[in-house]
Amino acid sequence: MSERFTVLVLGASARAAASAAALAGWNPIAADLFADRDLAELCPTIRIGEYPRGFLRAVEERAAQAWIYTGGLENHSRLLARLAARLPLWGNAGGSLRRVRNPWRFAAALRAAGLNAPQLLPP
Repeated sequence: MSERFTVLVLGASARAAASAAALAGWNPIAADLFADRDLAELCPTIRIGEYPRGFLRAVEERAAQAWIYTGGLENHSRLLARLAARLPLWGNAGGSLRRVRNPWRFAAALRAAGLNAPQLLPP
């Protein structure tokens, strides 16, 4: 029998990822904007009042082996880097997100791979 990991699931809405984590055999702890009743019935749940900075407290106060994030937090790459410095992240950290979200870098990578990319114009 394998060890059950406790994973902290952070995001504007953590329901889907927390459900998937539970189905995978992990012990999720969810932190999101809503802390809905069905999520709280599935796992320990934290309602984040100060979005997105409230996730710092959730990471500091909860015992988990790692954390993952859901939609919305990818817009806060510096915060993700701060969170990843406190607890191992299972996913793309802040630096990776900043690189892939740069349209010029992304288009150059597509072209280098021999793929078409749209022409980009400076703002």
